Amino acid sequence: MKNIKSIIRTIIAIALVSGITSCNDYLDISKELSKNLDKETVFSTASYLKRWYGEIYSTMPNYSESGFDIQNQGGFYNSWAILSGELVCAHPNVLKYGQNTFTTSSSQFHRWANCYKQIRQGMIFLEMAPQSLGDPADQSGYISEEEMRRMKADVTYLIAYNYFLMFELYGPTPIITEVADPENQEIDYLRASVDEMVNHIDGLLDQVINGEYKNDLPETIKKERGKITNMIIATMIY
Repeated sequence: MKNIKSIIRTIIAIALVSGITSCNDYLDISKELSKNLDKETVFSTASYLKRWYGEIYSTMPNYSESGFDIQNQGGFYNSWAILSGELVCAHPNVLKYGQNTFTTSSSQFHRWANCYKQIRQGMIFLEMAPQSLGDPADQSGYISEEEMRRMKADVTYLIAYNYFLMFELYGPTPIITEVADPENQEIDYLRASVDEMVNHIDGLLDQVINGEYKNDLPETIKKERGKITNMIIATMIY
């Protein structure tokens, strides 16, 4: 098992990926999916597939954002600097949290639902994304095998990273290994142990560094700011 402290080094990577801010209205196709699309259509249409893929990035934290109105920031911004006293702020919302006048249900700083949503989105992507898509003659509707493998490597990392984000805030959480039926009201998952959680994160990262997607990510990039590289993943493993 990798030393838990070494995983925390992923904070280094956040500086590289925090530039990603997706337009949720554009990337999130869930409303369209519920109205007139099915998953088969999404994963056979390049534009929809790319939007599904892009939305998985939406839980990337932006720790450079530490504005005074922390109540509206949620769990993916740097509200912690103000809450911990690292930054001084007299805004009423800061006073509210400093006086402990909130509960787990009224706090705005959760990651749970969003992280599990993107874990599910990622698992569906890995399950349904084809080897390649479209006609090479139609560049706007074409995704090559090389690009698709890179996207799948990205998604595998992002699933691991969403587990890390929850581990950072809550400790170990349930590990989901199947795309469950959301209509099933009987679903209940046990909380993982620390070792199980760390090993699961490590196993997903190993798929990208040493396993199935070993050669599919670049070491570094000059463009595509915020995209995943082997160097980013190495900060979590080593």
